[in-house]
Amino acid sequence: MTADASASTDPQGQALTYAFDFGDGATFAAQGNPVATHSYTTAGTFAATVTVRNTSGLTDTAQQTITITAPQPGYVARRAPVRRRPQRAPEH
Repeated sequence: MTADASASTDPQGQALTYAFDFGDGATFAAQGNPVATHSYTTAGTFAATVTVRNTSGLTDTAQQTITITAPQPGYVARRAPVRRRPQRAPEH
């Protein structure tokens, strides 16, 4: 999944840092990039949060519940054996 906090702004125009917590133990420490990607490895419901901090230390946090379902069983493609016919050299 991709978390995007790029719509965050500071009224005084201060620089912002972003810390992401995906609720499954995976975190991205404060960084200047407002976008983080993450792949969940198990099914479940997780509370993903982003905390935005300005240079004065003021923070704001947003949270979103993410539900990951187990993959459904699918079909496995099998390759059929390839039968080749011997090629004859062209006659001249």
